[in-house]
Amino acid sequence: MTITRKARPWALAALAALAPACGATPARGDGVVRAGTEFTLAPGESVRVRGAPLTLTFVRVAGDSRCPREVQCVWQGDATVVLRGAEGNRATDHELHTAAGPAEAAVGGHRVRLTALAPGRTTRGVAPGDYRARLRLD
Repeated sequence: MTITRKARPWALAALAALAPACGATPARGDGVVRAGTEFTLAPGESVRVRGAPLTLTFVRVAGDSRCPREVQCVWQGDATVVLRGAEGNRATDHELHTAAGPAEAAVGGHRVRLTALAPGRTTRGVAPGDYRARLRLD
């Protein structure tokens, strides 16, 4: 079967709509993720873990001493992301680090790893709501 030029945009739209059902990573929080995937959260956003009574929430960045992009530093610095794992009515906060501490934690029978924190720090700083944590669930 060939797809005509007129049908291509519709075919691409259909594929994009079906991608979440195939286990693709949500573009932002407030979705459902499964083990073996990466996902991105903004502060205050949450995801539910498929097949488990577990919700993960990016609470805040507790500290950001990473080297600003405009500066040359001797050390890269570190940022601390506070991630909350909630099972039922029990919640536990975990600190995940970009460099100077553990980047992963055991949460509800899963391992959650901080793989990136954006944006990079600047000399002007980063507004708390502008952070995005890239996480991996295993």
